[in-house]
Amino acid sequence: DKWIVVTSLSSPTSDIYYLANITGWKLLVLGEEKTSNWSNVNCHFLSYNDRENELFTIKTLLPKGSYSRKTLGYLYAIVNGAQVIYATDDNYRPTDNLTNFNLETMEFGMRYSGQNLFNAYSHFGQSSIWPKGFPLEKISDQKSLNYHVGKFTTPSIQQSLVNGDPDVDSIFRLTRKMKSEHMNVLFDSVAPPVIVPSGVLSPFSSQNTLFLYDAFWALVLPISTSFKGSDIWKNYWAQRLLWEIGGNVGFYPPNGIRKRNTESHIEDAKYESAFYSRTSKLIEFLQNWRCNVELKFFKCVVKLSEQMYLNKFWTKQDVHVVKVWLKDLNHFGYIEPSRAPYVFPTTSNTTSEHLIRVVYKPTEQKQSQMQASKSILQSKWDQVLGITSFCNLTRYQITTKSLASKTYPNILLIIVFNFPIYDNIPYLQLMYGVKFSHIVYCGNSLEAYLKSSKKLRFSVSFLEVDVHRGYFFEKCLSVAMKMNHKVKGYLLIGDDTLLNSWNIPSLPLDKLWFHQHELLLRDKSSGWHWWNKEMGNTVFNKTWEYLLQQSLTDPSKEQIINSYMTRLEKATGSNLGLYHGASDIVYIPIRFKSQAIYLFDVFSKHKVFMEISIPSVVFGLDDKANIVNLAGQYLWYDGKREHVPELFRADQIFLHPVKL
Repeated sequence: DKWIVVTSLSSPTSDIYYLANITGWKLLVLGEEKTSNWSNVNCHFLSYNDRENELFTIKTLLPKGSYSRKTLGYLYAIVNGAQVIYATDDNYRPTDNLTNFNLETMEFGMRYSGQNLFNAYSHFGQSSIWPKGFPLEKISDQKSLNYHVGKFTTPSIQQSLVNGDPDVDSIFRLTRKMKSEHMNVLFDSVAPPVIVPSGVLSPFSSQNTLFLYDAFWALVLPISTSFKGSDIWKNYWAQRLLWEIGGNVGFYPPNGIRKRNTESHIEDAKYESAFYSRTSKLIEFLQNWRCNVELKFFKCVVKLSEQMYLNKFWTKQDVHVVKVWLKDLNHFGYIEPSRAPYVFPTTSNTTSEHLIRVVYKPTEQKQSQMQASKSILQSKWDQVLGITSFCNLTRYQITTKSLASKTYPNILLIIVFNFPIYDNIPYLQLMYGVKFSHIVYCGNSLEAYLKSSKKLRFSVSFLEVDVHRGYFFEKCLSVAMKMNHKVKGYLLIGDDTLLNSWNIPSLPLDKLWFHQHELLLRDKSSGWHWWNKEMGNTVFNKTWEYLLQQSLTDPSKEQIINSYMTRLEKATGSNLGLYHGASDIVYIPIRFKSQAIYLFDVFSKHKVFMEISIPSVVFGLDDKANIVNLAGQYLWYDGKREHVPELFRADQIFLHPVKL
């Protein structure tokens, strides 16, 4: 029930054969009038004169040679049982076998919380680039860094970005690209996907884009506007209509590289002139348009299409195409989405969802030709200059080898503050920014962070999480995981944990890392004083009973819970066993993400102290023999904290605490 739809003017390319062999997907190639007939065991080929086309009323409205004829391919896939449709071109090859997209009903993720417009290219690390169809007069506007993390309905339309030569307009190509060279734009492949909420618009084409069943109506293509712009404006139209069914658009990290032939950008600019002059008016019109709450969804689709014509964004023929398209969909059994009328935001209807406020600063990527970015703070040399300035009383030698040291782009570093001492962020960024390209800071107060951030020369990512004076670090770890960075693992440290990052290459990224741990028994008292506190024995036992009950009543959690309890019993040697231990540093590989999120959330809900919850979760995720014991030191209240310089060891992973 998963279909790939492309059009082709020629014999099958190597990219077509690649698409045909993606496991679990059916490929439909729609031929044009001059396309030779061909066949492939893994492919449906629909020729220009194929009689199956005659079943579709809309065929008579689609001009020969028009890109809008791809509508026939979409309809063919729908008639043949498609539940998911991936739209792309015959010259593009996704390198991930389409695993980048999300087909689940709900997902943890990050949702933009700015207003009106969203630039997906900026989110993925190219702040000076704009997608085709983005209003030129809005390019230099201040970009919001405000997001929410939570559990959301999976976006009905999902676009994965492409590296190399993405969809940009001819103004960009004329001013930012060397004429004789191919573009080589690189987006951040680690950045988290983002959901664009109702009320916000973002331009995108239908190339390398996934449509879920409830968005199939949005696959229709207008016939009057030029190929250069029709798809973009149509998708603006589709986004506004998604708001009426509670749907959203989502953008995902790049999943391949596109190269294009050199084209006449001057000619393109002429074709795109309507883009430059009228897109802002289209956006304003769409954001102000309303559909009567009593109308069903397809009536809203028709009403908006008619208004697009009356406001001269579409022609009367486009409206007719939409009406016939909807009739074809109804005739062949497509189920019209249920209406959930969009409520325009006011000060009295702000969201009541349980969401985490986030400031997300994209990691700036290498710029394309003829560009220079002033916002790339984390170059090696900038870092060296910062450190030498800060440590100006110390003598040391900078070698070529030290400048070429290893970095960790596949680890998300999470730094948690017990208390809102956010003025220390510049020093932490100075120490770790050169090694870790993706860092998030976490603490109790976003307002306190924003106040401190006014003193910074740069922005960072920040999660507002109540860690209750440092008792619940695992809450930050769970929220950071829910952002969905495409990393190999998550490394959490306290803001007063000194991390010797040069030793990390010796550690396996597919294994759990932890330090010391001690055995506790659920039915026994302990000399460890935290076990007898309100965050200890009593709440842990309540958590355990909750997990047992969930394993019996929630089939979706049964395997996670049973596996967890079995491994923890094996590790401790007792069905009453658990662990406690200092937890100011821990690493969770990506393969344990879903289990860790669930378990940490349960322990957080019951307010279990992190020095119980973190080690007890870690040793319930994998066999004890597979867990890496981190070399490091915790300095307690026995006088050692006064002798940090003497106790520091460069060959260890960490030292705690080191107060800045």
